[in-house]
Amino acid sequence: MEYKYHCQHQAESFAKSIIPVPENYPLRGGLPEDFRTHFKRLCELAKNIYSDMAKQPEAFGLMLIDIESKDNNLARDGYRSIHRFVDTLSNFSRCGEVKNHQLIVSAPLFKESMRKRHGAVSNPVSKYELILSRLVDFGFVISDFDGKPFGKTVESFIVEYPEYPDIIDTMKTYCDCWNIIKTDRSSVKIWPGEFHHHFYR
Repeated sequence: MEYKYHCQHQAESFAKSIIPVPENYPLRGGLPEDFRTHFKRLCELAKNIYSDMAKQPEAFGLMLIDIESKDNNLARDGYRSIHRFVDTLSNFSRCGEVKNHQLIVSAPLFKESMRKRHGAVSNPVSKYELILSRLVDFGFVISDFDGKPFGKTVESFIVEYPEYPDIIDTMKTYCDCWNIIKTDRSSVKIWPGEFHHHFYR
């Protein structure tokens, strides 16, 4: 595809970097054997979302830096804005608990996390409602969400994926694992400055 913005090139690169999950993918102790099957579905979903992000970056609230711009700082900011998607999922996980394939999220904690950039790669995630709207378009169901930021009266909301309910459990497990690794990088043999580049791979 022809790129108009730097972030489109990066989003498509992210989509291509998500390789098929090997059959013998090593699992952390305590995870069920069928986790691999569910993780494959999560990876496929993420790949489709990144591909869509490359086609319509404005729908995700990405920073639209012209592809002709030679300003490396702006290009880097555009690249970082791609992480709005996974930062949102990560904050779902950080602020919620799974019960019966439903992620019950504390709305105040979620909003605070999106503002304060807890463990995020991108800047604080402004206009998070754009990300939530795209998640809904991809099959997620988010209670008390009407396309706008959550109001003060919303104490919690529920995130579901009716087409494949185990996606929610898998997403929570995946994000929890990465949140642990981000605080203990001794188990990951990569240069710390490049840690976020391996987040999806």
